[in-house]
Amino acid sequence: VAAANAASGQSFSSSSSSSSSSSASRPAAATNTASAYAAAPLAGGGVWTQVAFFVRVMIIANAVLYMLPLGMSARCWKYVLMGCILKYVLALSYHGRPSMTPEYGVKVIRDMSSHYLFLSFILFLSRPVFLAFFPLVVPDIYILAGELSGSSPGLAATFGKALKPAAKLVYGTDVYAELAPAILQFNAFAEIGLAFLFAFEIFTPFRNVMGCVMVWQYVRTRYMLGDDMKRAWARLYGALHQYLGGVPVVGAGLRGCARMGAWMTKLPTPGEAKKPGCTIM
Repeated sequence: VAAANAASGQSFSSSSSSSSSSSASRPAAATNTASAYAAAPLAGGGVWTQVAFFVRVMIIANAVLYMLPLGMSARCWKYVLMGCILKYVLALSYHGRPSMTPEYGVKVIRDMSSHYLFLSFILFLSRPVFLAFFPLVVPDIYILAGELSGSSPGLAATFGKALKPAAKLVYGTDVYAELAPAILQFNAFAEIGLAFLFAFEIFTPFRNVMGCVMVWQYVRTRYMLGDDMKRAWARLYGALHQYLGGVPVVGAGLRGCARMGAWMTKLPTPGEAKKPGCTIM
């Protein structure tokens, strides 16, 4: 599974490898993946393996408690995000001591853990949104399932009976080896949904203008660096254009939005001179 998804620059390779190989092989497989945080703590072995495991369990447990009517939703939401912040910080530590060198900057910006860390901070300062559990928590469930399949097959089979129907319903498959790309692509749609939700809430009492701006900047960066996000936007635009493209005003507006989005996410070409403009940011 790791080999199948490494080409996209983002996968859950460390966890999928755990179902078929020892944990020692995970760090090398996850160097440039979105779930590098899962492999990074394992690189040192020993205590870091335990820290990674307990952080993952804490995130999943609090996500479950959030969904139960126990009056703890707000508190559990914060605990989930604190766990996510910790796991992504651990992931970035895989790249070594922070420095101001271009090499370190390139490694960090291409590691999707840095972007998910940014998203976790945004959501920590926002009201609870269940949709955020897909990109932030589901990968931990997937990774934990792979770990349990190697260390506790009986326990993994028990959890599998409960999770397989949900996986089949949401991702279209319950085969572990096929779930990684399906989860990856679905999470991209969930992140787009988060951005539109923040934009919609601008017109409601739940408005969070700064959060909306930051979430859209996050999605913009994800589009520029992630093939999964490009595919998600392409599918979304194709579906909207199929039904709305022929409507005179709406279709023209949709195509205008597409052109503006392409311009905003265009990567600079080597040697291209920077155009004069606003220098505040």
